[in-house]
Amino acid sequence: MTRLFRRAWRVQIGELVTEDLDVSFKVVRHVGATPGTAELTIYNLSETHRRTLRPNASGWLRVFCQIDAGYEGSRSMIFRGDTRRVLSSRDGTEWQTVITAGDGEHAIRNARVVAAFARETSLASVVRSIAQQMGVGEGNLSAMLPSLDTTVRAGTVLHGQAAQEMTRLCQRAGLEWSIQDGALQILRRGRGLERTAVVLNSDTGLIGTPERAGWRRIKCKALIQPDLVPGRKILVESSTTRGEYRITHAEISGDTRGEEWDVEVTARDIALDAPLIV
Repeated sequence: MTRLFRRAWRVQIGELVTEDLDVSFKVVRHVGATPGTAELTIYNLSETHRRTLRPNASGWLRVFCQIDAGYEGSRSMIFRGDTRRVLSSRDGTEWQTVITAGDGEHAIRNARVVAAFARETSLASVVRSIAQQMGVGEGNLSAMLPSLDTTVRAGTVLHGQAAQEMTRLCQRAGLEWSIQDGALQILRRGRGLERTAVVLNSDTGLIGTPERAGWRRIKCKALIQPDLVPGRKILVESSTTRGEYRITHAEISGDTRGEEWDVEVTARDIALDAPLIV
């Protein structure tokens, strides 16, 4: 990978799109049933554009928020979710519009499921049904069907919070789930997405030296680049750390007028396959 210097970005809030105005952002994403979040500041939107983002009386605005960031030739989506609140304020001669958003928050916190499944129903069918009732995309479910090649032997009745039912089924099957960019992500417990690991070294954007962050975990920082997201495998090559890890937590920070343009990841070494026990 060639080292890239020229930053590129694009943000979209509903129908409003900008690639030119200065922005700053912090995106936090996880493996597991914790919604990802974003806080985005757009500087000096016109009065017309600020009006299009005018929230309701309680400060809420129900449109989607997408942030793409990187460098020319390698810009990628780092967040997509539902806008929660929008606040525009003036600081001297400058306008600042702050948008907060969450990825899959409604599905995780509020969606409920009521369904019954007969004996020997495939686990894939049950998971797909829950995802549909949560209103999220199927994500990598089809790619994970071999891992879901098992059945709910005794049948099951789902009734209650959809996220809790999803967690219960996945834990029994040795799986983990999360919502990434509005779609389901299913992983074997402790394993990463079945894609080639992203190589991180001094030539591919690694910043500084990785640090230990607990048993079998490391924390490292790199330039913003595609695929440094929860669930993705990384191959770390530094003077102090070498090995393959799975990203479990990512904090992506950027400021088009400042120094920040990086992602800090917490990653764990790749675990052995977990058995299916449904």
